[in-house]
Amino acid sequence: MRYITLLLAFLSIAISNFAQLQLTVDIVADSGVKTAKFIKFDISNEQEIIYGFSFNKFAKDGIYPNNTLFQYNDNIDRGRFKITASLKSENLYDVSDSLFVDNKVSRIEIFIFISLSNSLNEYIKEIKILKFYNNLEYLKFSAFSSQKVGTEASFKISNVSDSSVYPYPNTSFFFGTLYESYKDQGWSQYYPLYNDIKFCDTVSLKKKLLVNQIDTAWTPNDDDCSKFIFKKHGSYYFELLYTFSDFEILSQVRSTKIKTITVGRQIYEFKI
Repeated sequence: MRYITLLLAFLSIAISNFAQLQLTVDIVADSGVKTAKFIKFDISNEQEIIYGFSFNKFAKDGIYPNNTLFQYNDNIDRGRFKITASLKSENLYDVSDSLFVDNKVSRIEIFIFISLSNSLNEYIKEIKILKFYNNLEYLKFSAFSSQKVGTEASFKISNVSDSSVYPYPNTSFFFGTLYESYKDQGWSQYYPLYNDIKFCDTVSLKKKLLVNQIDTAWTPNDDDCSKFIFKKHGSYYFELLYTFSDFEILSQVRSTKIKTITVGRQIYEFKI
């Protein structure tokens, strides 16, 4: 029986290591991008293209109510791949780079930013690759006081790891996102409604949380970045993102900057 138990445990680990993970690719365009005909994106291994899409619905006037034009979702294996983005405007603009996905990665997000150069030619300005690590125990969460309606969405975080961590995406503050349980059918993003919360302060110096150091993490209001106040009872979790270095892995292909960022993700569940 002991050998069967060990075998089942080994198989469970093996399945977990080889299980697919979520891939998300966002196409983001600056205002003024209007002569682009299409953009193609694919991921390939040594033998073939295994994931990919083409997008061609650019605004003829270059005006976009939402600069995120398209989102592609799929499941991807772990391993070594090649990613290629091809933008067709007056000319064809190609960018390629490598992508390595190891067993620590739980999710991949890729952002492709299209912009205008000084000569008003459209090109791929930046490709940002986020590798998310889940199931971490770098931080310990706790509430400053009893959480209830009317209190702030503010939490104490302690660095219980053996290395420093850094806030993300705002490098100056530990901003997080609140999710709410909806009738026990799953979780939905409660606040803020948009993920871009790095705008709150672009002047302060970069922050880092040293080993054994304690700091405050909170969810900001959209209008003034003060701490969000809970408005109703429910089951919630607070999601906090952070990185393990104060710099991004940066390379450049032609005029395109390629950033690779490893992001830690932890959650803190509670009820009000």
